[in-house]
Amino acid sequence: MKFNCFNMNRLVFYFKAYCLFLLVNVFLLSDVSAHPFLNVGNSLKPIASDSVNWKDSVDVYREQARQGEFTAYEKLARFYESGLGVGQDYVMAMFLYNQASEFGGRRFKEYMNDSGLCLLFSGIEKAYKEKDSIAFNNQLSEITQRCPFLGLVTEMILIKDTTELIPFLESQVAEGNLDAKILLTTFHLKKGRIVPDMEHLDEMFSRIPVLYNILGAFYMKGSDYVEKDIDKALYYFKKADDLALLSRKHINSLLECYRIKLKEDGEMPCSDAEYSRLMRLSSLSSTASMDR
Repeated sequence: MKFNCFNMNRLVFYFKAYCLFLLVNVFLLSDVSAHPFLNVGNSLKPIASDSVNWKDSVDVYREQARQGEFTAYEKLARFYESGLGVGQDYVMAMFLYNQASEFGGRRFKEYMNDSGLCLLFSGIEKAYKEKDSIAFNNQLSEITQRCPFLGLVTEMILIKDTTELIPFLESQVAEGNLDAKILLTTFHLKKGRIVPDMEHLDEMFSRIPVLYNILGAFYMKGSDYVEKDIDKALYYFKKADDLALLSRKHINSLLECYRIKLKEDGEMPCSDAEYSRLMRLSSLSSTASMDR
């Protein structure tokens, strides 16, 4: 595909806009100024560990992260970025770097600049500056191979008429693209709409577990199509929490769900220690945010 100057500018504009949209609205990254995609990062720093079993290290750091230790979030992010002890997952890595930032670590942009993730996008920046459409497409192909979800997003960016985005995703779903199904379902849920296969949301969203936050919020709020269900909201918020993926915003949502259940049932559906942990996490994240 050849791009003239106008098309190239338009493409990069939409590339940044859609990626930022996904990070903020889908993956819940709150630092909108920390745009990682056009900043060239350094190679991944080595991870020090005295454990031979990487999975055991992941479990230890995950529990430490659930206590609000930002250094544990940093280490978890590096594990997911490199694929040590877990399947390599750039979405999880980005989210966990953001969690580290939310709980008192460095700014999200600094984590991204200091990781290998930005290297995925440095070639696109170079091709854009040199107006090299062939290199641009080659770089997009490489990104698609390494992270199919971002490849799907790139195809969306190339669609000129935004009214065609949903039909495009629907066509991809019809062809069996699970990433398209997850993205389409997420769009509908955020609009408060019922979606097909509601009974299979667990299985579907286990592919991108950071989205458990969105499922929890969906059932907590309810909509014209689906009744509010605090039990289901609790279920999904706790699934996110068990994986150290409960976002800053939804720590308070989980606490509110516990308060609602206390009012309805006359007893707290969690231990005093668990409630205290969440209260402390809420305070930690708020303090870190105020210090920015």
